[in-house]
Amino acid sequence: MRWSVSIPSSLIWLLATQGVRCLEEDESSPLNKTLWRRVRDPGGDGGGQTPTISDLFLIGDSSLKGGCSSKLDVLNGWLNEVNLLHEAAKTVYGGYRTNKNYAVLLLDFFGFGIEVNGKPGDPSNTYGIKNMDNYFVEENWKMLGDRLAGVSQFLAGAGLRDPVVPGEPPRIFCSGDAAVLAGLGDIVKDKSQNEVVTARDPSTNEPTEYLTISRAFRPSGGNIFWMSAYNGYLNLKKYTPDDNQACPVNKVNADGSGGTRYAVTNRGTRPVDLYKDIEFGNANRVILFCPAAFEPNQWVAGAGNLHNYPSLAQAISPDNYPGNGGALDNLGLDNILPVSATFYHELYHLTDIGDTADPYYKMKDIFNAARGTGGLAVTTFKNPETFTMFAMAAYMLINAPEGMDPMIYYQGRPMKASLIPY
Repeated sequence: MRWSVSIPSSLIWLLATQGVRCLEEDESSPLNKTLWRRVRDPGGDGGGQTPTISDLFLIGDSSLKGGCSSKLDVLNGWLNEVNLLHEAAKTVYGGYRTNKNYAVLLLDFFGFGIEVNGKPGDPSNTYGIKNMDNYFVEENWKMLGDRLAGVSQFLAGAGLRDPVVPGEPPRIFCSGDAAVLAGLGDIVKDKSQNEVVTARDPSTNEPTEYLTISRAFRPSGGNIFWMSAYNGYLNLKKYTPDDNQACPVNKVNADGSGGTRYAVTNRGTRPVDLYKDIEFGNANRVILFCPAAFEPNQWVAGAGNLHNYPSLAQAISPDNYPGNGGALDNLGLDNILPVSATFYHELYHLTDIGDTADPYYKMKDIFNAARGTGGLAVTTFKNPETFTMFAMAAYMLINAPEGMDPMIYYQGRPMKASLIPY
């Protein structure tokens, strides 16, 4: 039978009790076709060794300005944690049908409704999901699966689904030294570093006009940088009008926007269509990690900092795990995201089809969007920080220390999973 129960008012919106089927049983579901069957990923059943940073990215040697050869140990440490986070996210996505806590996380972060099939408190209950407004459940479920599958594919060493340069790994850089600012009046260079000529004297064939940065790229609100690693360009957003750095620090506008860049992912920058026949160097996407990603502000309990908790291992240690007097008791999810979460966040930019924006970072905005409808709800599935917080919540739920009550982060706050009433 189908039933609803009396639960705290903050959870009432999660319940829906009509017309649901478990998408896990649908052969067209990305759960069956995309995430598990087609992609062998770290932690899966495909065997083989987990790829390293050098397997996944073009690194460059020690002579490369802004390169990552000296950061490989740090990056591989982040990669290990990223694999753990992603495995937790996949476990929740694939196991909601028989696990009420997994279902609640999917609802909380992505806005699906819930149906309980069975009797109150029966451990054999199963769960179905749907959108709260009954619309687009198939499309949204597919979007969720596709985003997870894209990251799974990349972490497995199978490359990107939408490669800019087919057959080439994406590039990774570890400081702004990799990028040299190009002025709007500077002459554009092609992939052979030759200046691009747009007009010549008919008598002498000498150049009379060159292609400039402003004409080739028409940047709007951004800076254009020359990347010698691939003899091409990178267009990065300006934090403030006077920002001219690839890795700006403390660049804040009067309205509070801007700040310090931790990382950015880019497809590389192509000229406008008028100059599409010119051969420019390009990259199969780029991740640039700035110094702040490696040396974030010191973690402070309750400060609501992002991506600066020391490690996943510390978060699930008996001394820290919330709920039983641990150091993380009553701290929001946004206060315990590890340093490696920046890398995980960037993977959703890296593996998307097209460029991905960052609609919102703040925890309250993430949960408000999950409750929204129409365009607001759709942005939930395009927001990398939503997936980052979802994966961390999944990891904390699944990895409670032995003998301690598992904690579920509902609306970003920890509560005992046993309190979920159905």
